[in-house]
Amino acid sequence: MPKTRSQQTSNNQNHHAELLKQLWEAAVNLRGSIDTPDYKRY
Repeated sequence: MPKTRSQQTSNNQNHHAELLKQLWEAAVNLRGSIDTPDYKRY
């Protein structure tokens, strides 16, 4: 049975949220650790 539009939208939103999570984790890993006073520069 084909998926309904609401099921497809929900599935796309889940994939979008997972992608954003992975991108943020990658950015944090690439940035490395930052000392607290240095956060103002970013």
